[in-house]
Amino acid sequence: LVLASDEAIIVTTPEPTSITDSYGLIKSLTQRNRDFKMNVVINKAKDDIEGRKVAKRVIEISNKFLSVRPNELGIIYKDEEVEKRILVQKPFMVSSPRSKASECLQRIVKTVLE
Repeated sequence: LVLASDEAIIVTTPEPTSITDSYGLIKSLTQRNRDFKMNVVINKAKDDIEGRKVAKRVIEISNKFLSVRPNELGIIYKDEEVEKRILVQKPFMVSSPRSKASECLQRIVKTVLE
């Protein structure tokens, strides 16, 4: 299904299992279409340093073993507002538009639209 789109946004977290899964998806997409455009978003990062470190790791591993270089699209910070909104089943972007996670997601959306 992903290959039916023009490009993919692969969302991963700093957790090792998530990083491994995202690499597996990148590998699978690359085997089917070497020129497929892939972007990486790091979710639940405690700060920019952690987010950039994880993005760099995913990108470098992909480049080293698959000779592809996904684009770093952005980082979404770990935010208690998201957890609160999940429990009450309300979108955090609507209920908490000024939360850290909302602001991060707005930057990513702006980048994609540009």
